Amino acid sequence: TLILRTNAADWDRPDWYPEGVRSVDLSDVFARIHNKPRALYALLQCIAAQRIYNVNSRLCFETLAVYGERLALRFRLHAYYFCADHTPEGVETGYPVWYFANLIPHLHAALIDTAYLAGVLTERYALPAELAGKLRTVYTPAMTSQPEAAVVDRQIANSSPRARHRLLWAGRLDRQKRFDLVLKIAEA
Repeated sequence: TLILRTNAADWDRPDWYPEGVRSVDLSDVFARIHNKPRALYALLQCIAAQRIYNVNSRLCFETLAVYGERLALRFRLHAYYFCADHTPEGVETGYPVWYFANLIPHLHAALIDTAYLAGVLTERYALPAELAGKLRTVYTPAMTSQPEAAVVDRQIANSSPRARHRLLWAGRLDRQKRFDLVLKIAEA
């Protein structure tokens, strides 16, 4: 396993990977290259891995958009799609909008972070069975087994004896996570 960091130097969760996994930061190199997708395509050809997984690399999505058909002849291509975002004007945006319909024919599998998004993409693009069969829901992180009861159900079941309500927040503070609503709920 080799992790190529193409867009930024940071590596948020190295603890999710087993020891011995190599990670190479190429973001500074790609920042200086004019035709970045062509450069990544050439690099992928040289590395000659059996499988390529794109997890949140815009450069890799751009490369797959241009060279996906050719790369699919040689490699098993995978792309991980997280939820779409919305602009302040309400326009849907993000990788599932920009890089799904044009890539799914070339992917071995499209990894989706929720069954909901998989359903939206299947319906929106009226995917035939062959393409819909490429969608795989992978919940992140997948390091632990699924609990028997959802956290929210356990919280509701145990809330009556508490004098004060407990609020759990699981997510980034990005605009799409609607932390403004969390604050309004806490104030109420």
